Amino acid sequence: MVTDEERSSGGRAGGDARVDVDAETQRDGDGGDDAPGVAAIGPRYELGEAIGRGGMGEVVAARDRQLGREVAVKRLRGALSTLDAATIARFTREARVQGRLDHPAIAPVHELGTDAEGRPFFVMKRLRGRTLAEVLAARRRGAEAEAPPLHALLAAFASVCQAAHFAHERGVIHRDLKPANIVLGDFGEVWVIDWGIAKLSGEPDDAASPSRRVRTQGDAALTDDDSVLGTPGYMPPEQLHGAPLDGRADVYALGCILFELLAREPLHPVGRAVAVESTLAGVDARPSARRPDLDVPPELDAICVRATARAADDRFASARALHDALDRYLAGDRDLERRRALAADHLAAARGALAAADAAVAADVVDARRRALREAGRALALDPADRAAAALVTRLLVEPPAVAPAEVERDLAAARDRRARSLVQLILTTYLSYVLFAPLILWMGIRRWEPVVVFGAVWGAASATAWWFGRRGVPRWGPWALMAASASMIVMVGQIFGVLVVAPVIAVSGAAVMCLHPFAPARAGVVAVYAAAAIGPLALEQLGAIAPTFAFLGDHVVVTSRAMAWPQAASAVTLALMVLAGLVLVGRLTGRTRALLDADERNRAMAAWQLAQLAGGTAPPGPRA
Repeated sequence: MVTDEERSSGGRAGGDARVDVDAETQRDGDGGDDAPGVAAIGPRYELGEAIGRGGMGEVVAARDRQLGREVAVKRLRGALSTLDAATIARFTREARVQGRLDHPAIAPVHELGTDAEGRPFFVMKRLRGRTLAEVLAARRRGAEAEAPPLHALLAAFASVCQAAHFAHERGVIHRDLKPANIVLGDFGEVWVIDWGIAKLSGEPDDAASPSRRVRTQGDAALTDDDSVLGTPGYMPPEQLHGAPLDGRADVYALGCILFELLAREPLHPVGRAVAVESTLAGVDARPSARRPDLDVPPELDAICVRATARAADDRFASARALHDALDRYLAGDRDLERRRALAADHLAAARGALAAADAAVAADVVDARRRALREAGRALALDPADRAAAALVTRLLVEPPAVAPAEVERDLAAARDRRARSLVQLILTTYLSYVLFAPLILWMGIRRWEPVVVFGAVWGAASATAWWFGRRGVPRWGPWALMAASASMIVMVGQIFGVLVVAPVIAVSGAAVMCLHPFAPARAGVVAVYAAAAIGPLALEQLGAIAPTFAFLGDHVVVTSRAMAWPQAASAVTLALMVLAGLVLVGRLTGRTRALLDADERNRAMAAWQLAQLAGGTAPPGPRA
């Protein structure tokens, strides 16, 4: 800013500071006329603390004894002898400009006078609230709870437009509209403050302060100190050049404020020289182009573009016209033709991105697919009745892309890990259930303990491995370790009960579990391991490498055991329960798998049906081969 005018209307000088003053910052009742550093201004006002200071003046909290209300007193600082006539004239001019604007969004001036030392002061309404600059800062840092919702901010902005138009109708141009000069009250009030550099119709441009043109040097636009009245980044080009102004200069500033409301960042870069250069060069004033993630409606895009046109003739003719355009949007009046045209553009872009992804000509298929989804979604949002856009959205959501995005792969990996842990827990439960057969084995009678002891050692190692994987996760080599443990137990079961009795049942159950393991090798490898465990000992027996566990006697098969006796009752019960346990294990596993598949199929069918309704009831396309 190039003006050293202090901020008015009960706010702190300097513009961007908070305007509201709470009870802790006031000294109601004990400040008095003798408050330190504050001279008395007559018996009517009981002065409190200074609540704002600028280069020349200060704003003091006060109480109007006559009416019993809180007010703000703005006064010049320094001894009267140090104040020149021009400074005093500018101060009283500000009071008269603000005082002639009787509008709810402009703080009223109650009195203009001089204090005991002869310095001028004026009394105005005391404002409580926050500047729009503070609210926008909260929105930028994501503190939505500290800021009103967007619809409320747009309504407040509409009030600012009305106040600006009111001032223009009375020959006053603000010349410094910006978020720091808009105050949002605690109860929905809106005020436009700081009329210190306002221009009156028929008044020369330098009535408030000297003004010179912007000078350029090379490619950079520069401004001298105090060369232009206003704030770079919110001033139109004609104001930077020192040309004659009308109300359309404030329209430009209002367009910059609206852009900042929608895009959550200023239209022009922050910084004096870069802001001037950006203003003179012109920028894309569509908030949707700056922040596509915020989905700004095209009507508001169009309002921002027109309000901030570089040429004054291309802008809204008045702040009222800007207000009316915004009001039409807030009332639900949408530009259907413009939306349909934009929807057609987005639909064409979506089809192009999808074609690139399908033809594998895109550098990144996933990014092309993401662009297609985004563009198709915008087309449908702009024109919900467009069946082509709805059908394309449906296709994109139903048909999987050829390449899975990285985040999908991460989710799938996490799901595989959870499923692997679940299967390992099932395997561990199965291993531990073997303990239930210990009493039956003892009932059958043990002839040799060596095979039983070896089986117990293999069982313990397998159970410990499964427990460890269940707690720590299953590594890539984990299924091989589990298969090796299971195969070793199958071999020992065959040596205890015979290779043709229980071992095949356990082998089938184990192979079924491992084939469903997400980290298991190819099914052929799983089958080979369990077949070797179940049939390998049989082949060795036939080759005479190991003693047989069965023999053919006529039309009978005689099963023997290296460890167990075969009493009739105990053997029949034990063998029956082992076969039953194998069936229960396989039934539980396949039942759980079937339930998961049924749930997944149902969810997919429901999703496809809902997406079909999005496309107007059109059946979604089937999956591609």
